[in-house]
Amino acid sequence: MRSIEHSTASNISLMVDASEHWKAAKPSKMSSKVKITYFDLRARGELARLVMAAAKKDFEDVRVQFADWPKLKANSTYGTLPVLEIGGKEYFQGNAIATYLARENG
Repeated sequence: MRSIEHSTASNISLMVDASEHWKAAKPSKMSSKVKITYFDLRARGELARLVMAAAKKDFEDVRVQFADWPKLKANSTYGTLPVLEIGGKEYFQGNAIATYLARENG
């Protein structure tokens, strides 16, 4: 049992070390302007907004009105919200967006 625990602890330690190295090696995309687009309500997009607020990071908070959504949906990439835009690139799926923002902002 000790060897398994030791092995697991060593693997976790290596993963943490590799993770820290990767963070230091990759340039942060968060230096670009961040824009979160979602409906004007608390739901799938709210967690991303809260992450940015907790990190005290500036971001553009675009709140879509339901009356405007049909026009916007026709021109959107996947026809879904929320959308995270960083440096002109779009990201989708509320939980994935919030997880990404949390990791990038420590």
